[in-house]
Amino acid sequence: MHKLLSTALFVPVVWFACLPVGSAHAQMNRPSLDTSRNELQTAVCLNDWADALAIINPMIGSSEITAGYREELIRFRRQIQTWRDAQADLSNRAPCASIVAEAEADAAAEAAAREETFQAAETARQRAIASQAERQAATVSVAAQCSELAGVIEWGTAEFETIDAQANYSELSSIMNTLSRFDGALGAVVTRLQTLSITDAQLLSYQQSFVSTYQSMRSAVRWASDSMRSALQSGSIEALERTADALDRQADQFDQLTLREETLINQMSAYCGSNPF
Repeated sequence: MHKLLSTALFVPVVWFACLPVGSAHAQMNRPSLDTSRNELQTAVCLNDWADALAIINPMIGSSEITAGYREELIRFRRQIQTWRDAQADLSNRAPCASIVAEAEADAAAEAAAREETFQAAETARQRAIASQAERQAATVSVAAQCSELAGVIEWGTAEFETIDAQANYSELSSIMNTLSRFDGALGAVVTRLQTLSITDAQLLSYQQSFVSTYQSMRSAVRWASDSMRSALQSGSIEALERTADALDRQADQFDQLTLREETLINQMSAYCGSNPF
């Protein structure tokens, strides 16, 4: 068997080169025949006997070839079957070198294309995962910023309520002390708000609005405190009456600032998705 193989290994290139075209009618369809011949040669050089037989059988059955050409194809089919049964390897022979190299190059190109497609899909998948992680991180970040901002407002509210609960509004000295405490608490809230690292655009807007509101409240408290102090120092009844009227008007403005604070709290609660206060 091995002697048969060693002799037969040199047959393909001679056989393919000498295959007749067939009848004149077959020459008109030569591109189709040439394609089959090329495919047959490739299959043989790649030791793909099943494919080779699948190619040659329709060629033998074609009505467009000569009887002599059909006989040659039948003999060559028997040769293919012999190579198949002997598990012959023709790929390392010189006549097949270029065909095998081309087939390997095509296979490598297909593998590279599949790998490129896979890598593109994997890159897209990783980007999607990263994008989702970024969105989740951004969501967590906004939630954390909501919590920090709400925490300062809550702290300030608790301070204001404590000061109010401890106030004695029946004595001027106590009122002056209460105003001083409110002034200090408002200043502390503003300072805490300004030290927060807020990056979300909407929350940053709320932060700035809260700062502006509390600064306006602080200005109103200071004005009331200074006005009362001046009136007391003057010892004038008229001055005290004018100050009292002015404080009434200032109280109305302070109520507007308080209403603005409540509006900001409600807007921020809605934006944060739940009531953070």
